[in-house]
Amino acid sequence: MRRLRTARNLENAMAEEPEKYPNAQDSRESTEIFEQILEVMPHDQFALRMVYLAHFNRGDREKAFEYLKRAAETALTESGDDEFLEFVRSQAAHFEDVMDEESRRLWSRLEEKTGAAAGQETAPGAPQPRTRGSSPHLDAEMNLAWRLYRAEQIDQSEYSDIVHDLAEMANRQVDVPTTVLHVISDRGFSQLNRIMQYLVSESGTPYIALPNFDIPEELTGLIPEEFPARRGLLPFAEKGNELMVAVLNPFNGELLAEAEVASGRRCHPFLVDPQAYDEAVARLKSKAEA
Repeated sequence: MRRLRTARNLENAMAEEPEKYPNAQDSRESTEIFEQILEVMPHDQFALRMVYLAHFNRGDREKAFEYLKRAAETALTESGDDEFLEFVRSQAAHFEDVMDEESRRLWSRLEEKTGAAAGQETAPGAPQPRTRGSSPHLDAEMNLAWRLYRAEQIDQSEYSDIVHDLAEMANRQVDVPTTVLHVISDRGFSQLNRIMQYLVSESGTPYIALPNFDIPEELTGLIPEEFPARRGLLPFAEKGNELMVAVLNPFNGELLAEAEVASGRRCHPFLVDPQAYDEAVARLKSKAEA
């Protein structure tokens, strides 16, 4: 989530302060929640990937292979993410020593579906979760959901709902921001205001009422369109050569750093309500199309 004074990457931050940046992928408690999602939606590609990676990273090869085979069957029978298919196919190199005939037939079908040459070897390496279904931005939102759960701002059922909705939004590549606050708002959770107060208090990021600002159109041209449209960062004012930007995740320092690089300006984040954010983006889009 956003670290306001530094652009160090998420992995380093969690290694330095694990109690502040719990990694949902490695957490047994979080893994149990992904497993609960799979009980309801057994072919959920994101949940399968995350549970596989959690067991693999713990060194539990037996469990990891069990979930990888489930992922392989899902990749063959369910339509959707081609990168998920390639991810599952590539992981076979880690389990050559335990492959039985049935498993080899399964991966042979994966090879055919991905167009890979029969018998082509994949260099083994640490499995990477960041395919289309899991990006640095999605990782940041997943970690925000985990932070809220650990802080008892949401309960286990709400956490499970949020994680599932985030994964669905990412896999569908919807043209709206994929954020925890959007999911909470869309689901009508009663504690949105309390969560906003918690985020302000914990991050030190001030809250601002975005409808009070008439956003100059030229400001949005300073950053790529994907920032306001899908990543939850919108410039709304400037002070000298510095930008004030509306954000929906005050712990995502990487996003802030990327905006500073893209704009060539220092950016000061302000937390905003997700509905107000959407309305501001819609107004700017209408002006641009007029």
